Amino acid sequence: MFQHPAGTEPRRQPIDKASMDSIDVLKYKPSHEAPPRLQELEEARDQLLRIFLKDGFCIAVFRFGAVALPEETEGQLRELIGKEVGCLRLDGRYYLREVVAGA
Repeated sequence: MFQHPAGTEPRRQPIDKASMDSIDVLKYKPSHEAPPRLQELEEARDQLLRIFLKDGFCIAVFRFGAVALPEETEGQLRELIGKEVGCLRLDGRYYLREVVAGA
C-alpha cells in the first residue's frame, strides 16, 4: 500500500454543514491507488519498462514501480523505454536522462 512521504499526509478540514447541498461530488482516484509524483529534489532511477498516458499524466513504469510525470514528458520518455533512466525534479521542472554506466 502506498505511504505518503513525511509531511505530505492529507489534510483534514472541517465541513460547513450549511453548505452541504451545494457541494458537487466529483469522482476521484484515491491517492493510495494513484502512482506517486516526484517531490522536489527526488529522482526516479531504474530501467524504464513502459509508459502510458492516464488522467493527464504520463505514467512511467520502472522495475521498482511507477511514478506519475507531466504528460509533456511522454515523447522524451518513449525514446528511453528499455534503458536505465533518471527522472529528476528540480525547481519544479523535470529532467530526464539515460543513465550511462561509468559516466
